[in-house]
Amino acid sequence: MPLFSAIEEVLSGYTGKLIMLRDDDMVPAVEEFIASLEKQVKENPHALDRPQLSPSQIRTMREKNLRYWAEFFAKSATSDDLFFLDGVLERWDVYREYPENDRPPSPIMAAFQYEIDERWAFRVDYEHGERVSALVRMLERKDWLADLLKWIANKGTSDDLSPCLIASKAAGMQEAWDKTAA
Repeated sequence: MPLFSAIEEVLSGYTGKLIMLRDDDMVPAVEEFIASLEKQVKENPHALDRPQLSPSQIRTMREKNLRYWAEFFAKSATSDDLFFLDGVLERWDVYREYPENDRPPSPIMAAFQYEIDERWAFRVDYEHGERVSALVRMLERKDWLADLLKWIANKGTSDDLSPCLIASKAAGMQEAWDKTAA
């Protein structure tokens, strides 16, 4: 019944406002901040009011923010990040040029999704996520095990890739790695 009650509260709008915090140590500071906001509003009901901006004012503000972030990104991003964003923007430009009836509703989101799906990510079922994360961490390492996993991936799932061949390759890579490390 607690679950039913919780759902009913949310649907009926009779639920309180909750703030999720990642750490219990944050609770006192957040409570103090909320109390200070409540005090400000009691003293001045308009203390938290924000001016209404026109769509053109909002766009001007967003353009300014985007210029700042683009410049910061260009200076600070890795080469891989620059390559990725360049690919997204190139695809956005292609989508933007499509005839209106063929154009995605959001060309930038479609371009981003394309780059993610086709080049950078793959879907993993939730139950396999932990093992895939461990495998990716192994592949990112700079050691013989990472080299072995890459070799296996390059060989593919061919019939000639036996456990004995993998063990032999692993032993050879380990031996070579030990020699260079010594």
